[in-house]
Amino acid sequence: MPIFNGLRARNFFLTDLYPELLKSGARLVVLAPSHKVDYYRKTYAHPQVVFEEWNPAREHRLGAAIQWLAFNALGTGTVRAKQYSFYVRDRNFLKYAARRLVGIAFGGARWFRKFLRMLDRLLVPADARLLEFIKAHGPDAVLAPDIILSSDRLVLRAARAASVRSIGMVRSWDNLTAKGVIQVMPDYLIAQTGEMKKEAVQLGDMEADRIRVCGVAQFDEYWKPPKKTKEEFLRSLNIPMGRRLVLCAPFFGEYSRSSGIMLIKKLAQAIDSGGLPGDLHLLVRYRPEDLNAFDAPGTAALGHPRITVTKPYSIPFKTNGSKPDYEFTPADVELMVNSLRHSEITITTISTLTVDAIALDKPAVNIRFDADPNTPPGDRVELFSHFDHYLALEATGGVRLAHSFEELLLQLNAYLEDPRLDAEGRAKIRRAQIEFEDARSGARSAQAIIGLVS
Repeated sequence: MPIFNGLRARNFFLTDLYPELLKSGARLVVLAPSHKVDYYRKTYAHPQVVFEEWNPAREHRLGAAIQWLAFNALGTGTVRAKQYSFYVRDRNFLKYAARRLVGIAFGGARWFRKFLRMLDRLLVPADARLLEFIKAHGPDAVLAPDIILSSDRLVLRAARAASVRSIGMVRSWDNLTAKGVIQVMPDYLIAQTGEMKKEAVQLGDMEADRIRVCGVAQFDEYWKPPKKTKEEFLRSLNIPMGRRLVLCAPFFGEYSRSSGIMLIKKLAQAIDSGGLPGDLHLLVRYRPEDLNAFDAPGTAALGHPRITVTKPYSIPFKTNGSKPDYEFTPADVELMVNSLRHSEITITTISTLTVDAIALDKPAVNIRFDADPNTPPGDRVELFSHFDHYLALEATGGVRLAHSFEELLLQLNAYLEDPRLDAEGRAKIRRAQIEFEDARSGARSAQAIIGLVS
């Protein structure tokens, strides 16, 4: 199985999935990039695990061409919104027209999705290096933890060519509506929820009896006993006792550099002026992917006694790519869980953090305006707020939207006055996007994988 980025590593190594697989007696071969393989060998060493160095090659040009068609032919509202966002950013009308034509002509067409998979099977060769790994280790199955991404397509093609059983997973709740057609079909799929299973059948053409619904392994921590009391958590961050926390994460992409930080400063000013209660404290959390979070402005840079900045990860990695690379530690995971558990409200934009907060039945407010009026058109929050998975959240009534700073203050004060507001809507979100609240999703996923291999 390939593990090459921090989120994927967290969802595997830092959940119960990894120890439960080992407990079953499974032997694992983990493929990791050269800049991380030694870190994984040291941090997650086990006699049943072999770590192999593998730097995914650029996908074959025919595979990449099919992927372009697969993405634009998915036919979801999220893909349409993304197509328009590409146009706003590059102003290339011909590219936009080509993307939209594919969507209009083939969006939602099952026959076309099957045709793309047939083309992939007939025309795209398997990766030679991966075939060598399979021959050397002789696995009973190949696990692809993120089936939409190119690295996992390479792995699935190699498994198909070598006639080895393949098991796919979907990393996040939005992937099947946002990332494109499942281009290389796994033999079996581990889905997080019944809703994801439905999407895999309707959009991915998976056979229902080949899907196992197991829950969200990384959410198990929310139903385990707390590791810190609120007082211990406040003390660990040097926040005065008695303050109520608001978790502030109004970030995505370039938005982090302007509107996100400006919004947090305005909220601090609102505490000073009486627009928000005087016992509040703003706990800031950056998105790992944005603003190079490890080097982003810290508590001192934001310069207000009611603001504390936390970093989402503690181990950065330098790469040749434009995006930061990183790894989480158990302490990083604990920080995130405690930040959500001990905050009164979570403020975000279009982040999975909304679902994390709602897992703990915490109110969430989503930002739908730009605090910085000079935000470039390609970075405006409105451009990214019409994705299918987020519209589904909004339809439950379990999350509130703020279209202006004044409305944000109203929503925050309402929730602070009565945190049970919208509890019924939050329960709907938990049923649809989390489903299992028994802290056994990681174990259930491991059992399903072992069962499919056996």
